[in-house]
Formats: sequence, C-alpha cells, structure tokens
Amino acid sequence: MLPLVRNVVFVFLLTIAAIVTAANLGLNVTPLLAGAGVIGLAVGFGAQSLVADLITGLFIIIEDTPFQSAIRSRWKAGIGHRASSKV
Repeated sequence: MLPLVRNVVFVFLLTIAAIVTAANLGLNVTPLLAGAGVIGLAVGFGAQSLVADLITGLFIIIEDTPFQSAIRSRWKAGIGHRASSKV
C-alpha cells in the first residue's frame, strides 16, 4: 500500500510543478486546469465502485474479528459440515 501512496504523491507533486513552471514561462494554464478538472471528474465517476470496494476491503482487514467469530460459531454449531446422504 505504501508504494501506491508514494507514487500518487509523486505524480501529484510532479503535475503541480509542471503547471507552476508553465505558468512562470508565460503559458496560459487556465484551459489546462479546466481540462484536468473535467478529466478528474470523469475518472472519479468511473472509479467510484473501485474506491468503494477498496474501502470495504480495508474495513474488513482492520475489523476482521466479527467475521472470524461468526465463522467459528457456524463451524462449532455443525452448520459448516456437509451432511452425507446415501442413495
């Protein structure tokens, strides 16, 4: 997870540095920022379910105690065992 965060921060800082450099060189960066906003909005809507699944997975990893205790209680009650039937 740490390399992912590191890469996101690196790309973010690199993008900000490129925009500031272009603005200091006299280029009009307003259309570039508007286009980046529209692209960011489209990517955000596209990745909505991905982010929701990622957050859900993190909660499952962090708070796995209820799931493990439910699984143990089902196995102790014999629900997890397969009933054998003779034909």
